[in-house]
Amino acid sequence: MIIGIMGKARAGKDTLADLMKEELERKDKSVIILRFADLLKWIAEKEYGWDGSKDEKGRDLLIQASKDIKAEDDNFFLDYVMMLIKVLYFNMDFVIITDVRYKIEYDRIKTTKNYKFIRIRGLNQLNLDDESETQLDNHSVDLYVNNFGTMNDLKIRAKYLVEEVL
Repeated sequence: MIIGIMGKARAGKDTLADLMKEELERKDKSVIILRFADLLKWIAEKEYGWDGSKDEKGRDLLIQASKDIKAEDDNFFLDYVMMLIKVLYFNMDFVIITDVRYKIEYDRIKTTKNYKFIRIRGLNQLNLDDESETQLDNHSVDLYVNNFGTMNDLKIRAKYLVEEVL
């Protein structure tokens, strides 16, 4: 199953994925976490001189690098992740993608046999005015989680989500 997590910057997408992975592994499921942005970050570091900071300057650089790459091939990051799943992770019980941000990603995941989309909302989320943050605002999801409490609250929600996807 592919689990696609959607949410604004700093909503808790990666933390939720980590907590779900821990819970799924406790249930003897094999799990890998992937991010469309992993390749982007590597390219941004090597080709754009990104220092790894996710401050305003760093986020702007990542957004620009993504736009530059997508101008050449709109499916570049999506194809990369889907190929990883096909070639390396095809036998995993769960693949969690923590940064589903674009309609094309959403649509491609929906073509797979087994998927769920989770939208997370958080107290500390950033509401940036960029299509990478807003394109899926009105797309339907299977499960919602609010990250408005403590880490323990999010752990409890992650356990609930795992029960829903099993």
